Amino acid sequence: MKSNFIPVIVGTDINTYNMAISFHQEYGIKPILVGSAPLPFTRLSSIPEAIEYFPKLHDETEFAHILLRVAQKYQRTGKKLLLVGTSDIYVRNIILNAEFLKKYYVFNYPSAAIMDQLQNKKSFYELCDTLQIEHPNTIFVGRNETPEQFDDSKLQYPLIIKPSNVVAYFDMHFAGKEKVYRVKTRDQVLGVIKLLRNAGYDDELIIQEFIPGDDTNMWDGVLYVNSNHKTELVALGQVVLQEHTPTAIGNLVAIITRNNLP
Repeated sequence: MKSNFIPVIVGTDINTYNMAISFHQEYGIKPILVGSAPLPFTRLSSIPEAIEYFPKLHDETEFAHILLRVAQKYQRTGKKLLLVGTSDIYVRNIILNAEFLKKYYVFNYPSAAIMDQLQNKKSFYELCDTLQIEHPNTIFVGRNETPEQFDDSKLQYPLIIKPSNVVAYFDMHFAGKEKVYRVKTRDQVLGVIKLLRNAGYDDELIIQEFIPGDDTNMWDGVLYVNSNHKTELVALGQVVLQEHTPTAIGNLVAIITRNNLP
């Protein structure tokens, strides 16, 4: 099947592999991958046409210049370069450099204002409240609050603690780092807050009541919306298994396609 585009997928993790194999299966295309370092999910795969590694890809000041170099190398007559980000930080950098990157790539991402509202977890849960979307009982710990100021009088243990600023947290490396923390006592809450502050995380924290249940109680919905705000496709699936390693818990490993039609 002939196509008029070449996917350029930013990332080398399992999300990148899933995206690459989807393009390959549907269109017979071998995408170009752009990453900061080799990862086992894609390093030995025969699906990509090429994998370009740039150690400074996470650097906001280098991101657009790196993608310019990639575009200049792989641009072909009659072929559009379709740009796809596979993580919060890469999508953010694409949006922040949208005007420049649109000269070389086609992509469809929301505005920076919408991104900030959805990507920052505090803003996201405040939006849920505005739209009356149900979510776990949640409180926020401000960047200037001391651990001892934490008030758990309106919460029921166990609790989940996670950073509000996932982009800033992504690039942090320290002993004891987890994607989210599950705690059973107030002392454990104070310990996690102190751990994160001492590691250098200085943004807000989200603390929520934990909802019990196995992985199959989770559902995943994805909407594909075009540049005219029209929904083109909705995918709904029941989670079979999520990742359970400390730094990746919550990433979905296996999903079965379902529908909720009457």
